Amino acid sequence: MVAAVLAPQHKNYSANFVAADVPLEMRSPEQTRDVVEAMGGTNCKVLVVDDDPDGADSLAALLSLIGHDTVVANDGLAALILADSFNPAVVVLDLGMPGLDGFAVAERLRKTPSGAGLLLIAATGWGHPEDRRRSLAAGFNHHLAKPIDLHQLAEIIAARPQT
Repeated sequence: MVAAVLAPQHKNYSANFVAADVPLEMRSPEQTRDVVEAMGGTNCKVLVVDDDPDGADSLAALLSLIGHDTVVANDGLAALILADSFNPAVVVLDLGMPGLDGFAVAERLRKTPSGAGLLLIAATGWGHPEDRRRSLAAGFNHHLAKPIDLHQLAEIIAARPQT
């Protein structure tokens, strides 16, 4: 059961949630951090890439709430440029982007000096077995179908090999 309490604050409203066995993405930042820390996770740099700015920003914000340092790119070329300067440990990458798609980005990232150690996670609306095979062939470690389960994503990131 989740109880939401709305209270006016300077013409804005805020929501306070009381967690009672609720999904990770609905818990408070403190509760979420506790869960992720219990899974052995540590904060890391995460590059979120999606041509849907709202989706990318939302996922990055949720990952930030559980302690990760995040940046967002909204196309493949921007992802490659940011990866070079930000040096992420994890890249959460949409497959179906116009121009340079997620498959091409993954293949190019794997060819960079730090590419072998990257945790590449496909986050996509494409969930057919052939899509999963293509993503693994392109160099992805994991293939998650949207909507992304934040708890599953947090577990994948927490379980990554520490370098």
